[in-house]
Amino acid sequence: MTAETLSFGPFSRRLRERVERAVLGQLGPANDQLRALLAHDLSRPIGHPESFLADPLLEGLFEWEAHPHTLAEVPLLHPDTLRALSQPAAGQEEHAFRAEWHPHLHQMKAWQALMAEDRRSVMVTTGTASGKTECFLVPILDDLVRESAQAGGDLVGVRALFLYPLNALIASQQTRMGAWTSRLGSRVQFCLYNGNTPQEVSRNHLDRM
Repeated sequence: MTAETLSFGPFSRRLRERVERAVLGQLGPANDQLRALLAHDLSRPIGHPESFLADPLLEGLFEWEAHPHTLAEVPLLHPDTLRALSQPAAGQEEHAFRAEWHPHLHQMKAWQALMAEDRRSVMVTTGTASGKTECFLVPILDDLVRESAQAGGDLVGVRALFLYPLNALIASQQTRMGAWTSRLGSRVQFCLYNGNTPQEVSRNHLDRM
């Protein structure tokens, strides 16, 4: 059985077509015969012995154990934090962590350890798409919100650092942090620095910031 005969056949065909266009566009062969040969080889169905794309790897996911109470029912988060997580700005709803949702049990255990008076370090090891990001981002965001509320205004200076080994991970977290801080205005802000960040900026650029 190949990918073409399974229920995700249309997806595999679109993936194959996009790969073909991407490779040919990147290589840009000027010879028409070579281009036709490459297009023929790249168009082989996924799972074919001479296909450019390997057989798909299917991994089943199961439901992670949920906490018995919703996010709103657990007296851990500051009201402004709960509002920021649950009600991001328009167009960013996909990153919402709704107040009526039940967090995963491992998320709640991590929050309780990180937000207790005698805070402890934690190590969370779970599967893909299990909400590991929320385990550390939510307590830090809540701490910043509380500090801002206590100060009665915007926070000044660096309060937290996030270190990532890959730019792809940074980009993912940047989108989520942007959604979660959208309701906080200038109270809590963040910046992204990676290998593409220039070492120096012009005075005109600083004036525009």
